[in-house]
Amino acid sequence: MLGCSAVALAASCGTDHSVLAKKPAGSGGTGGGHGDAGFDGSPDAAPDVGGDAPVEPPGTSVFTLLHAVVDAERIGFCFLPVVAGIPGAPSGMPLPAGGLAYGAVHARTTLPGFDLKTQDVQPVVVAASESDLKQHGCAYLITAGTAVELDAGPDAPDAVLDAEAGALADASADAAVPEPPAIRALALPILPQMTLASGYSTLLAAAGCLGGPGLDDASILSACGGDYRPDKPTLRPIVARLSRIASPERVSLQGVNARVVDEDVSIGSEPPDGSSLPAITFAYNVPPGAVVPKYPYVLTTQSLLGFPLGDPQITLSPGGVVTHRIGWATALAAAGTAAVDNGRGYAVVVVGPSVHLGVVKWWNPVTAVVIPTDPLP
Repeated sequence: MLGCSAVALAASCGTDHSVLAKKPAGSGGTGGGHGDAGFDGSPDAAPDVGGDAPVEPPGTSVFTLLHAVVDAERIGFCFLPVVAGIPGAPSGMPLPAGGLAYGAVHARTTLPGFDLKTQDVQPVVVAASESDLKQHGCAYLITAGTAVELDAGPDAPDAVLDAEAGALADASADAAVPEPPAIRALALPILPQMTLASGYSTLLAAAGCLGGPGLDDASILSACGGDYRPDKPTLRPIVARLSRIASPERVSLQGVNARVVDEDVSIGSEPPDGSSLPAITFAYNVPPGAVVPKYPYVLTTQSLLGFPLGDPQITLSPGGVVTHRIGWATALAAAGTAAVDNGRGYAVVVVGPSVHLGVVKWWNPVTAVVIPTDPLP
C-alpha cells in the first residue's frame, strides 16, 4: 500500500489504498520540510514577514501539472475521488490527453467531475506511451500499471553494491536485464480539499522515481534520491504555491527545486556570450520541494536578462559553483511558453536527478523548465 509521509498533506492521507495494493510504498510529501516547501491552502493566510511585505493577490484558482519524474519518458495524471479518507474507483481519461513529456506542463482550473473546494482527491501517476495514454482510460491504466511487481528481476538477490568501488556488481553477469513494464502506475498522497482551489496559482509536480524491473544502477541514489530500489519507489509530489505578484515594467522570478535528491541548488541567469550585462542569482540555496524567494525577485527586465542580444542562460549552482547552463529558449519551450515578458511572473523549476550525475542512462537528465506563475491568458 502507498505510504503517506507528506509534510503538509499527512493529516489527510487515507489508510485504504486497495486500488494500488500491488504497489510497494513510496514516500509521499511536498519534497521536504525546508523553507517554503509546505503548502498553505488558505487564501486568507497572512504574510509571515513584516508589515511592508507584499500582499499576495488572490484570483482564479489554477494549478499546473508538471512531469518531473526521473525514470519515465511520459506520464499522465489520473485523479481518484476520496470519501472519508478512502480513495474511490478510477474513471475518466488521464490528463492531459496523451500525457506529458519530461519537463512539460499542463495548466487547469478544474478537474472534470470534482468539486476541488469540497472534495479530497488522490492523484495517480501513470507512466505509459502516448498512444496508451490516449486510447485507455484511468481504470485500465491503473489496473495494468499496478499489476506488475516492482522487483529488480530474478537475479536481484545476487546484485550487491560495492560501497568502496562505488559500482554495482552482479554475480550473474550474463543475466539479461529485464525490460521496464510498458505501463506503471503509482498513487501520490491524498490532496485535501482546497489544495488546488485556494484562489492561487499552484504547482503540482510529480518527482522522484516510479521504479520497476530493470531500473537499477550504481548511481541510483543520485538519480532517484532517498533509499530508492527498483522495488522501493521514491515518487512524491511537489506542491507549491507560486506568487502572482508582478511589477508592470519588470520580470518577476522565483526558483523551485522539484527534485527528491537531497541537494540544494541556487538558480540564476547569465546574459548571452559577448554581453557586458551582469549575471544574477535570484534564488539562493533552494532545498528540495521549496520555492525561493517566497516573494518574487523583481530586480530585472527582459532586456537586463539579455533577451534582445540572444539566448541568455539559466544557471544551476550547488555550493556556489555553476555546473549547468540551460538556454532560456530551451527551458521556455519545454513548458510551451513562447517568451519572457515584462509585467509577468515566472518560476524556473529544476527537475531531474543530482546535478553531479553526468551520465544519462534510463533516467532523465537534470534540467530547468520555465513556467508562468499565472498561466491564465
